[in-house]
Amino acid sequence: MSILAAILLKELGVQTVVAKAISILHGRALEKLGVDRVIFPERDMGIRVAHQLVTPNLVDYIEISKDYSIVEMTVPATLDGRTLNEVNTRTRFGCSIVALHRPGGIIIAPTAMDKLQTGDIMVIIGSNVNIDRFEKEAADIN
Repeated sequence: MSILAAILLKELGVQTVVAKAISILHGRALEKLGVDRVIFPERDMGIRVAHQLVTPNLVDYIEISKDYSIVEMTVPATLDGRTLNEVNTRTRFGCSIVALHRPGGIIIAPTAMDKLQTGDIMVIIGSNVNIDRFEKEAADIN
């Protein structure tokens, strides 16, 4: 959004103005003008693609804040047939598997006795550090 358009919208009394910025400097200028929310779609998509390229099992990545994310990750072969209790992501890694996508549907808030299967996609929430650690160590879980 142009700076001029942002000024005009604010002067017209538009309650919530959301603007796309093309650079950090452009974003700062929009914020100084009173834009309520500045988005950076190119940067955000670049971050998502980068995460997918460096993590082979990663399906999708959503940043909740600077330090926390939700990721969708395919179940590695090492976890096939293991229950969530056995994998113990909450205690071992500090992140939670909040849903499982399966060919037959989706399990929201899976129980400790639900088994992971090849082809499942886990929806995991936690700190970026803990999720990264789980992603790296999941291939070696015995």
